[in-house]
Amino acid sequence: MLEAYNRLQLAQGFDLRPYCGKELEQYSYKAAEDYLGETLYYTLYVYRGRIVGADAHTASLNGAMMGLLRTEES
Repeated sequence: MLEAYNRLQLAQGFDLRPYCGKELEQYSYKAAEDYLGETLYYTLYVYRGRIVGADAHTASLNGAMMGLLRTEES
């Protein structure tokens, strides 16, 4: 599961592997009331004041999840 999540991070230029076992700060923000019929949230992962991971997701178990950063491939 975490490997699949890190693939999402890798696709947008982040890599969480160096932070395994480290304490990260997590910030979550409500972004939109209606995204595909659900509420959309942004989450940022921060280590020593630097963003090291991010995503946008809905709260439901089978909901949507995507990166926040646009890459050359997207």
